[in-house]
Amino acid sequence: PEEILDRHWRKAVLEQALARLEASYQKTKRGDYFEVFRMHDLRSEAEGRPTYEAIAKELKISRSDVDNYLRHARKAILETVREILATGVSDSKILVEEQRDFLKSRPW
Repeated sequence: PEEILDRHWRKAVLEQALARLEASYQKTKRGDYFEVFRMHDLRSEAEGRPTYEAIAKELKISRSDVDNYLRHARKAILETVREILATGVSDSKILVEEQRDFLKSRPW
């Protein structure tokens, strides 16, 4: 039961973080950042992740843009997750533990 609860908790936090991140990128007219993140990092291994070159070709951007967008989105999603988790804890040590627990299974 605890494992199921943890899975649901991670899913809820991730869904909220992804929604915030996507909205933020749309608002700042950086939708390609989220699209690159979605195409690469949000696909499962079973689905097969496209190469940076394939993403660049499909979105008509450079390969280095793909790399930069992914780097930016990965940092932003971690910051967004931290913000969400911080709303539920009052102690910074607990926040660090919550983050560690959340990220231990790389939920995306």
